[in-house]
Amino acid sequence: TGRALRPLRLRYVAQNISLGRDDGLTQFTRPDDSPVPAILTGRASARFKETVTRGTVLVLRR
Repeated sequence: TGRALRPLRLRYVAQNISLGRDDGLTQFTRPDDSPVPAILTGRASARFKETVTRGTVLVLRR
């Protein structure tokens, strides 16, 4: 279209490890991917990851 592209600002908010459908570990991070002292474990972590995954699919389908 001839328009200039905007720079992509990719920032991390968390790192996740899945331990099955009902268990996991989520470590929250700063935008530079350094950790902060906040985590989710167990079912809450699994639900967080499922929400992020579903949200990604919905955005890509637009």
